[in-house]
Formats: sequence, C-alpha cells, structure tokens
Amino acid sequence: MGANDHNAKLCLLCMEEHELEEIHNVEETTFKGETIHYIAAKEYCKNADEYIISEEQIKANDLRMKNAYRQKVGLLTSNEILDIRNQYDASQKDFARILGLGELTVTRYENHQIQDKAYDNVLREVRDNPMFFHQLLLEKKQELSKRSFHKIMKQTSQIMAKSGNQYLIQSIFAQYEGYGNGNFHGNVPLNLNKIIDMINYFGSKIENLYVVKLMKLLWYSDFLYYRENKVGITGLCYFKASMGALPKAYDKIILLEGIFREDEIFDDRIAVRFLGSDLPKNTMLTKAEIETIDFVISLFGDLNRSEIVAMMHEEDAYLNTQDKHLINYEFSKTLHC
Repeated sequence: MGANDHNAKLCLLCMEEHELEEIHNVEETTFKGETIHYIAAKEYCKNADEYIISEEQIKANDLRMKNAYRQKVGLLTSNEILDIRNQYDASQKDFARILGLGELTVTRYENHQIQDKAYDNVLREVRDNPMFFHQLLLEKKQELSKRSFHKIMKQTSQIMAKSGNQYLIQSIFAQYEGYGNGNFHGNVPLNLNKIIDMINYFGSKIENLYVVKLMKLLWYSDFLYYRENKVGITGLCYFKASMGALPKAYDKIILLEGIFREDEIFDDRIAVRFLGSDLPKNTMLTKAEIETIDFVISLFGDLNRSEIVAMMHEEDAYLNTQDKHLINYEFSKTLHC
C-alpha cells in the first residue's frame, strides 16, 4: 500500500505508512472470578510480520470483555443501557438525575464500569415499564430544565401510548386502591370507559379544551350528578390543587387509549388539547348522566381556564379542603350552580 491510500497510517512496527489489517480472535480471560470469552481486535503488519494493538482497540477490547462478563452473569450490556436511555430521548446528565444517580454514573455504566444488580434491575424496570419511568420523571421534574422535562415527557408519553393501556390501567387502579366506594369516590367504582367517553364528549363540544379546564368540567359533572342522585358518574377521587380540583392519576388518565388528543408546543412547554368525538352508540353513560354533562357544558363551556378556576376557588368544597387532600362529595350540597 502506498502513502496516499485512503486507510493508510503510520505503522509503529515498521515505521512505514500503509494499511494495517484488522484481525479478530476469540480471547479467554478471568474477570471477577468468571472465565470470559470475547472477541478481541488487533492489527497485523505484514512488513514486520507482527501484531500491534492500538489504544482505541485496547479500550474496545476491554469493553467487549466486560460486556461478555455482563452477559454471562445476567447483566445488561453497555449498549443495552445506552439503548434504554435513548429510548426516552434523555441526555446522560438528565437520565442520571431522573434515576437519582451521580451525574457521571450513567456515563460510566454505558462504558467500562460494571453496574450492580440493584441498578440493573432499575434499568430493566425503566425499559419494560414506561409508567415506572413516567413516575420517576414527575418526581424529578424540578431538577430538570423545562425544555428537558417536556422533551423527555413527550417521548415517554409516546412510548406509553404505543405500549397500549396495560401499564396505564394498572397504574391508575393502583392509585385508587384503599379508598373504597365511599364519599371520596362518589359511591361508585372507578369507570375508565365512562371517563374516556366524557373526555371525548367534552372535546367535541368545546373548542380549545386543555387539561386544567377539562379537570374542572369532570369535577362539576361528578359533583352535580352526586347532588341529585347520591352517586357520581365516574368514580374519580378529586384532590385539592392550586388550580382547583384534580382527579387522582389525572396525568395518566389523559393518556388512555381511545381519548382523542394532540400535543401542542408553546415555547418551552407542551400542552395537551382534547379533540373530542361523539359518544359511541355503546356508551356506558346513561341518559341522565349525559344530561348533567350537557348542563355543565352550558354553564362552563364558554369560560376560559382562569374563569373556571376562579369559580372553583369560590366553592366550599375548595375552601374547606386542605391542600392535596381528597374532596368529599358531600360538598356537592353547597355548589354555587
């Protein structure tokens, strides 16, 4: 090979510039008490009839050896760890913060440092259960930039949507365990099918419907119906938040399959807009329940977010419930509408 060949480089064996042939052999070594076989790379100089290992190959061989060890003892490989992080479109720094790790830990585990079994189990859960990662992400929201949080949240939401309702439904019902069917439930069990139909119906009747206003519409519908019938419509538990009443697990409920929605980007945040659809012929909503929902639409459908939140803040149910505590359906007796 001549000096101008594309892959030619200075050979440190013969001190001439030429192309070196890369050779791959199966190597055997002992690492952490385990006999490991892995593919090692080295270069062959035909002029000197000898082999040489470059610095890059030394690093690559070490990583192959450690990945072979990981596979033998049942740990994720460095590439698999990298794939999990990329799955959620997170940087190493953000991924470490979400998992509660040191900033360099993820970098090390994606390379030469062997992770322990506990961390490996967390990674597998993150890979296989997007709802688990979704919860971790919400808990670490304040530690991320707004841009990073919304980017990762959008990707996570898409993954959850693709995985179907399994994790969402399990997670939602898990949050409702232990509350029974009493006054915090509206004396009815949680009914996700009714909730999906209600959200779509509201979206079909109200333009530019977003999360905050939707949650108030659900609350007023449930509480107005309870006032007349001693049972709610949905079985949702609502808690007091700064913007008014919010159903438990609302952030997961809006991701349920069957809800017509789209993400809209406003500067550094993502807003969910509900597109809506007509009620299906087989809806589980009764005629009386639909009449109550229509009444709520007539009262609040034209209000903007700030206006409906202001009304909620004047309700006894809001004023007499502690922050983050569940709102008793018995407060329906004093609704202003």
